[in-house]
Amino acid sequence: VQRYNSNQGDWEKVGNLPGQPSLVGLQVGSDGIPRVARIKSTATRPLEVFQFDSNGNNWTSLGEANDETETTMVITRFFALDSNDVPYVAHVSDKTGTANERRVRVSKYNAGTDSWEVLGGNTGNQYASAGEVNFLVFAISPNDIPYVAFRDEDESNDALTVMKFTGNDWDLVGARGFSGDTAGSIDLAFDQNNVPYVAFSDHQASRKASVAKFNGTSWEFLGDRGFSISPDRGSDIFLSIQLVLDSNNTPIIAAQNFGGDYKLVVRTFNGADWVNFAGVSHIAEQAHKISMAIGPDDELYVAYADKSTDKAKAQVFR
Repeated sequence: VQRYNSNQGDWEKVGNLPGQPSLVGLQVGSDGIPRVARIKSTATRPLEVFQFDSNGNNWTSLGEANDETETTMVITRFFALDSNDVPYVAHVSDKTGTANERRVRVSKYNAGTDSWEVLGGNTGNQYASAGEVNFLVFAISPNDIPYVAFRDEDESNDALTVMKFTGNDWDLVGARGFSGDTAGSIDLAFDQNNVPYVAFSDHQASRKASVAKFNGTSWEFLGDRGFSISPDRGSDIFLSIQLVLDSNNTPIIAAQNFGGDYKLVVRTFNGADWVNFAGVSHIAEQAHKISMAIGPDDELYVAYADKSTDKAKAQVFR
């Protein structure tokens, strides 16, 4: 883990996080404390969460959140904090050959007992998916409701399904498999009114990007379904999609254009169409492993690995 030192104009290491993880999630709470969730690169691949202790300049383990083997499927985001900085993790069972194979569930950290509790308890309510999933993304709304979005591989067309935890059960958000066809590279975000939005690579639209908003009953698409970067090009394929909303509830997506030489593009919705963000057609020639966040002042931060060098880079839009 590293943080940017603005006084020195460089990145500095934050303690020494032990081990060699295969997948890492990072969250910084409102208390300014960084927390890391990671899947260990061991035979059982447990998911463990650490919290940084600035006094001791070290990382303290909050324990392992699951006792099952994790899969190697695509997971966009699996770690989040609620408004009280309580950690949650989403994890996927790999109980091969059982009814629970590749099903998703979510656990919450209980500081009082120093243990992890599965949402829904130890009953059938603990699983957020009816069957196998892929392209999992987990997020918590501003009013502290956990959501998961995923490719529903127990649904006939591997379409997109969104679920939320209502206190006792996981409930559908709109129709199951509402995308109608295969969904990939999924991301999930919320506006200031707790309304969920999803962005995904839409196989019904030649794997171009689609963004939908939940209107309280169903999902409605923003602009064209499967919009292109350039109207004269039909080869646009969006991967590594990231979605955020600014303080005015304007959605912004960043993505790798797999059909356009891996260019990193950022688009914003103007109420009718998806247009270049800040008037820029693309911000990098070759990019992958994209991550995007937006600050309270609406500054947009985009991080990515340069595909030509595989080194990390970051850009800030003001």
